Amino acid sequence: MRYLQVKSKIFQMYLRGLRGFFQPQDTTVNKRKMRMFLSLLFSLYSYGWIQHNWLKHEFDIRKQPNFLIPIWVYHARREHYIYYEQSRLARGLTTTFSYYDWDPVSQMVCYTDKQGKQKFEKSIFNRERLDIIDNALFEEIFRGEMTSEKIKRGSLLVAYELNCKNRFDLDNYLHYKPINPMDFIRGLHFQFYVQLGLTNQYRYDHFISKPDWLYEWEQWKIELNGMDRLNYFNKFVSQK
Repeated sequence: MRYLQVKSKIFQMYLRGLRGFFQPQDTTVNKRKMRMFLSLLFSLYSYGWIQHNWLKHEFDIRKQPNFLIPIWVYHARREHYIYYEQSRLARGLTTTFSYYDWDPVSQMVCYTDKQGKQKFEKSIFNRERLDIIDNALFEEIFRGEMTSEKIKRGSLLVAYELNCKNRFDLDNYLHYKPINPMDFIRGLHFQFYVQLGLTNQYRYDHFISKPDWLYEWEQWKIELNGMDRLNYFNKFVSQK
């Protein structure tokens, strides 16, 4: 039995498309690409999960949270946030974070609170204090020779343990804040001025300022977390 001949070119293309739709196709290549993509995605996710859940407590083991982002981007971002706190404090505005740094001159950890008050603390490492801070890294510090580098690591570890649950600690906030494109721009600007010697610790040419409204917007977002929702609501009502 002969089928009717179809003269319409468009209708012929339509019938060929239907025939190809019902015929089995070779999907081996597509499946292989899909497996490679899923394997890569799983590897990246596993890498981040292990870093976040297994290594987050030992802060000095993981010096670079993301291997795709240079370490100087993280350093420049932290320095910028400290500059924002100091700038707002000098202008009499409210600040958000407290932070700490190692002072190489006094060999102490310097704590700076929201009001700009500084406090120096010298950690005395003896075996009587071993049970105060529950961290496996202290065993290595106590058993080894007490060099200046180990004293620095131990002091920063004590500071980390004392502030690891402080929501307004700068390092805790930056630990969970994703890197954005502006952080790369600030990092490049910071590195350009510092590496070429165009600035020093008494000048602020290597910093890119942030508008106050953007800082306050970020401040309000932080207050939305935890039990500060009532404080946020009271501020919102008072401005109405």
